[in-house]
Amino acid sequence: MKKVCSNDVNSSKLQNLLMTLKEGVCKKALLTASVAALCAGILFGSSLTASASDKFPVGDLPDAPEMEELELEIDENSEAVEGNFLTPAPLGVDVTTGKHYEYLSDDEKVLYAAIYQAVMGGQYVPYSQRTSTAAANSKIFTFYTGSAPFTIQYTNKADFSYAAARAAEACYYDHANKIELYMVSPTYYGSTLIGNGQYASWMVFVANYDDTKFATLDAQIDSKVNTIVSTIKGYGGNSAWPARNEMIAHDYFCGVYKLVYDQACLAAGNGGYYDFAHTAYGSIVEGSAVCDGYSAGFELIMEKLGVPTMVITGMAGTSGDNGGHAWNIVQLDGNWYEVDTTWADVEQYGKIRTQFFNQTTSAYETGIMGTFHKRVTGINLVGFRMPVARGTHWTRNYIAAGNYAHDTTIWTTGITAPANFVLDYGTSVAFPAVVAPANATNPGIVLTSSNPGVIAVNGNVVTAVGLGTAVVTATTVDGGFQASSTISVNMPVGATFGFNGANYILTSGTTVAFAGGTNSATVNIPAKINVNGAVFSVTAIADNAFMGNGSVKTVKGGKNIKSIGSNAFSGCKRLKSVKLSSAKITKIGAKAFFKSKKLANIEINGNKLKKVGKNAFKGIKKSANIKIKVSSKSKYKKVVKLVKKAGGKGAKYKKN
Repeated sequence: MKKVCSNDVNSSKLQNLLMTLKEGVCKKALLTASVAALCAGILFGSSLTASASDKFPVGDLPDAPEMEELELEIDENSEAVEGNFLTPAPLGVDVTTGKHYEYLSDDEKVLYAAIYQAVMGGQYVPYSQRTSTAAANSKIFTFYTGSAPFTIQYTNKADFSYAAARAAEACYYDHANKIELYMVSPTYYGSTLIGNGQYASWMVFVANYDDTKFATLDAQIDSKVNTIVSTIKGYGGNSAWPARNEMIAHDYFCGVYKLVYDQACLAAGNGGYYDFAHTAYGSIVEGSAVCDGYSAGFELIMEKLGVPTMVITGMAGTSGDNGGHAWNIVQLDGNWYEVDTTWADVEQYGKIRTQFFNQTTSAYETGIMGTFHKRVTGINLVGFRMPVARGTHWTRNYIAAGNYAHDTTIWTTGITAPANFVLDYGTSVAFPAVVAPANATNPGIVLTSSNPGVIAVNGNVVTAVGLGTAVVTATTVDGGFQASSTISVNMPVGATFGFNGANYILTSGTTVAFAGGTNSATVNIPAKINVNGAVFSVTAIADNAFMGNGSVKTVKGGKNIKSIGSNAFSGCKRLKSVKLSSAKITKIGAKAFFKSKKLANIEINGNKLKKVGKNAFKGIKKSANIKIKVSSKSKYKKVVKLVKKAGGKGAKYKKN
């Protein structure tokens, strides 16, 4: 272990305290107030602050080596295909998984199992033969058979390599005390047609370190972890208080233990990928590591202390200086917290940096001390699949002050909603979202509608206000989880709805009546309307549609109009022109144009007109011009007679 640096803050006082602690002063389940204050000030580093000028190492998590694709030319009828050279999984090795496995995709879980089985089953090219083609051919490990190669689901070779790297990363972090799961890597892959339309997909694993020493190295890791944990427990650890265990372990690991940050490994980049510094062996046994070595070592210590811990891989730094990085998340009272031991190490900065202890993912992403930690997608790093840290209870100050009250917050973990449902027009219901867990402390949601004119939202209530469909998305207040439903409005015949600045009445499943609702001077009634994909023919002008409208001057009607309702244009003081010559009208209701005193021009199609209601044209301009489109003179005379009888005696008529 490296000696204590002369510039370590309070180093002699710290050593004296540790000797006292070792003698059992802090072995009680609950520290006394005086000892707690002393621990908080020295062992736990509240006085050991950091300056904004401190340099954070970034880019110390290199990219995983990309796999190489191999093609094997074999006779599909040969005996080799039956299994002589294609080694079938699982080699009698049961797959042991951990927390990281749970957050892999289904395809990555297959690769994870293959990696574990091949490595722990010894089906890999040993280090001494790592350059031998013959050795590689003898260690082909089939992990999947099917009607298509396993790799067909990936866009390109890089995507498959990334998936394999994510699986390998998760497998190692689930078994960080098994160094072979880091040092033996999937190096080659391919698929071979083996007959009957079946493909064997396989990988070749190669050891990147002397595999005869793996058992010894693993034993050293386990032994050292046990020693460290025993020491930490001697400093006041108590199984009833995981958060205090975490803080003691953090400060011991980052301060007393005197880890050395491996600058040479950082400088080596991808060339140092298989350096011990990237493993728990580096941090735990050798005392020298970079970020992933720190994180894997801290994970082993915490798990041994009974605190669930995972390794997060992503990017860290500033916008101008960032790179791959690894850190941890720990679970306390069921809630996750982010911790970066690499950036807290006393050996690097002469003090334990506490700013990165037990923070939220949001705080890490936003930035602490001018630097960010971000989980990224699309590359080999699997951190983006890990749980989000939202815990805010077990802060550094809260623990160091000797507080022990457990966190009772139950965080939201997700939300579900039906993919589709139907809502009757004009009705309101609480949006049927289900927040998980059912006893979440804050189950609140915020709703948004893709079309407020169809589905309006207010609080957690949705209301059908228009015809069509809308997608309503519910977002949890806690955690920002989302679920969406496509809501279709079921509108009964006779219901009125707004569309493009006018009102319509649904008259059947495919027809509507124009019902006014507009103050425009010129109104063009369409032949059809398309309401969110539902097409309706406008076949009528509804009763009272424009009654008393003081704005409309000109109305033009679409070709599908068949009837004009009673009082449709009654009392329109500024109405001058109504053109319905393209519509085949069969009925004009009573008082349809009653007392529209300025109405001077009317064009109607009378070929189908059979009924004109009482006083339909009474009170229009005395010298109004009424043009009637008909196919014969006899029809023309019949229409004129109907119009005159309904009040249009003084008008001038013309056959079109």
